[in-house]
Amino acid sequence: MALMLVATFSYAVKMDADALSEKKTVAEQASTSVPDGKAIYELNCANCHELWERNIGPAMVGVENRGPWKNRKNLFAFVRNPLGTFKQWAYTKAMVKEYNDQLMPAYPQLTDADMKAVFDYLKTATKKKSKRK
Repeated sequence: MALMLVATFSYAVKMDADALSEKKTVAEQASTSVPDGKAIYELNCANCHELWERNIGPAMVGVENRGPWKNRKNLFAFVRNPLGTFKQWAYTKAMVKEYNDQLMPAYPQLTDADMKAVFDYLKTATKKKSKRK
């Protein structure tokens, strides 16, 4: 009987350890979750860039279909350092001129994962229906 009790206790301890391990894995996954592209856009971009319309800066939806932005490497470099990169491309030089020689601020704090999340969000953004009749 004592042997059966020890075996049962050992099995129960192993089950609890496995459950704890699974919980830790879920917590670890939550702490390394994918950035929220919409939230990053709203915090960093929305003041100057509307989704669908021109504002202080160009509309954001479709940005990856324009100029050098077809290559995300170029887009990420521009977001991190507009002043240091805009002269590389005729598209960005013309854009700066179009916006009265205004250049967006740099966002060096945004990681590749942050920017990927934003530009992936922009691909899924839907136009809201107008409330006007």
